Amino acid sequence: MTAYLVSIIRILDREKFAEFRASSPRAAAQFGGEEVLRGKVLALLEGTGECQDEMVAVVRFPNAEAARALTQSRQFQEAQQRRRGIVEVNLRLVDDNSISA
Repeated sequence: MTAYLVSIIRILDREKFAEFRASSPRAAAQFGGEEVLRGKVLALLEGTGECQDEMVAVVRFPNAEAARALTQSRQFQEAQQRRRGIVEVNLRLVDDNSISA
């Protein structure tokens, strides 16, 4: 079953974030991942919180195991270390269960 990694990214240091993105390889493709969406959050329309300097990224994988394999890879773990203090990331694994709860 198709699965998605959904990242909610809060940028803490824009300059360092630009450098991080430019120097970061896209490892998801090695695990069958395909970037579906990457964009700046424009507004918070429901709920509470602050969305200034937030981005959302969505990557589609053939299954949850492939997505988990990415998050356990050396490349991903190294990127986690390098981005500390630059961004805060909330990462969610979502299945494509097409509305059935």
